[in-house]
Amino acid sequence: MKKSIYDTTFGVGLYVYVKEPLDWNFDKRPKDTAYKWTKEDVEKYGNLTVERIKVIGNE
Repeated sequence: MKKSIYDTTFGVGLYVYVKEPLDWNFDKRPKDTAYKWTKEDVEKYGNLTVERIKVIGNE
């Protein structure tokens, strides 16, 4: 499973691959916390196994 955040300001992409299924729907999250970890997120996703981290960019 893949999670991606792309920041167009710096032209950097961050991909984090985790072993377990990740149900992260930005449309269901409040706009002010869409990209922020809450206490509930830590409880639900705090034990994910990271298999790979990939950083991409223009430079």
